[in-house]
Amino acid sequence: MSRTRIVVVVAVAIVVVVGGGGAVWLAHGSTSPTTAPTTAAPATVAPATVAPATVAPAISCAKHPRKCPSTTVAPAPLPPLPPLTSSTIAPATTQLPQPVVNVTTMGALPDGKTNDTAAINEAIAKAQANGKGTVYFPAGKYLVGQSSKTTSIAVDSGAAITIAGAGMNESTLIETDPSSDLLGIKVDGTVVQDLGLDTRTYGAGHCIGVVANNTTVQRVHIMSGTRTFALYYAGPPGARPTAPSYNTGNQVLDSVVEDGVSDDGFSFSFQQNAVIRDIVHQGSRLALYVDQNVLVDGYQYSPGMQPGATVGFYITPPSNHITLENFVSTGEGGVIGQSPAGGPDRVSTDVTIAGEVLRRPGFKLRIGDVNGLTIENSSLVGEMFLNPGVSATQVLVQNCTVSAVTFSPRSGATIDNVVFQGDTYEPVGPITGRPSTATFVTERGLPSFSAAGGQFHNQAGGFQSGAAQMQQSVPGA
Repeated sequence: MSRTRIVVVVAVAIVVVVGGGGAVWLAHGSTSPTTAPTTAAPATVAPATVAPATVAPAISCAKHPRKCPSTTVAPAPLPPLPPLTSSTIAPATTQLPQPVVNVTTMGALPDGKTNDTAAINEAIAKAQANGKGTVYFPAGKYLVGQSSKTTSIAVDSGAAITIAGAGMNESTLIETDPSSDLLGIKVDGTVVQDLGLDTRTYGAGHCIGVVANNTTVQRVHIMSGTRTFALYYAGPPGARPTAPSYNTGNQVLDSVVEDGVSDDGFSFSFQQNAVIRDIVHQGSRLALYVDQNVLVDGYQYSPGMQPGATVGFYITPPSNHITLENFVSTGEGGVIGQSPAGGPDRVSTDVTIAGEVLRRPGFKLRIGDVNGLTIENSSLVGEMFLNPGVSATQVLVQNCTVSAVTFSPRSGATIDNVVFQGDTYEPVGPITGRPSTATFVTERGLPSFSAAGGQFHNQAGGFQSGAAQMQQSVPGA
């Protein structure tokens, strides 16, 4: 027997504001207002010039098992990059941390034909011997790859340096060894900027892997294949969800990510006090894996061609103090993950989603196990799907545009104190597996939720009880 219930009481019933401010109370079976619904014009995305590559079936990653939607959709074009500003233009070499070691002076040839691995590693060693400075890649294509190492270009020890190019689409490093990753960072304070990193052309591993603190990756174009994560922030050795430890202070800024993997395209694991800002991503999801105090701001996501690559973002519990602002998706609206069945309870806490925009109807924002979730000023034109394995509590949805809300807790799970405040309820369009066009649908259990204020435009009605009988007390019904 489920431990949850539904109660809609006087102070928290749905209020439909019509005309000059009159109110109509809605309940199951009531008649919706006769005023015509207001429908906002759909937003458009300017076509981009970046075309996705055709990818082979991907190998799933065992470290992050997830349940992902099986729906495969044609990828949307990458949104256009923002106009070039002083923050998105590669600086002149005179503005880079000095001294500058130019890789071509160490023998690297940016011709896209020569294996430059030894020359690049020699340049890194020279910069570190200086105790500071920059390893600089003039415009061109640099091939790297050596089968004797798992990572071709590694900054494993020594001084923090800057690794810089002439621009994200001007200087490109290309990994040629399918068994190797391209760039590995294990030195705190390392900066990687104004480069293209390509593991897609030869089907290689990570474009960049980071196990360090206070690093910055900025103005970088990531192009990865089907094998594994494009960006992999693994966290400290030995970190695990039941005993987390963290890397701190890492930043990923003003970058483009294209991945072909069906798991985590951008894996950001065991990170704290970190920032991801102004990213254009086509492919699989951004994975926030057991993180704390992380800000994601200005993330434009579109699905890739690979199976299952529609999720947007995935927050794995127990994450806490996660903030996503201005997340725009032409795929799914993201997932706040469930605690694994049969394992110890894991619940994320204090998650904020502000300014999210779902550009395509029919997709979902999935809410699993969370205590303290605020969703505000967002346009959720698909489905808000509450599916906790343990509990979803203290959830506030305010000043949002909402279509469909479905309560579907796992057996024995709790949905409690879910409040909709001042939202606009639009008509429900076709959603796979959801026959009802009512706004609120309960598939299992008896969740406790309330809704007040806002405007109700769904002529199909507000409530449909589903498998469980809804308990409701709404005046004027």
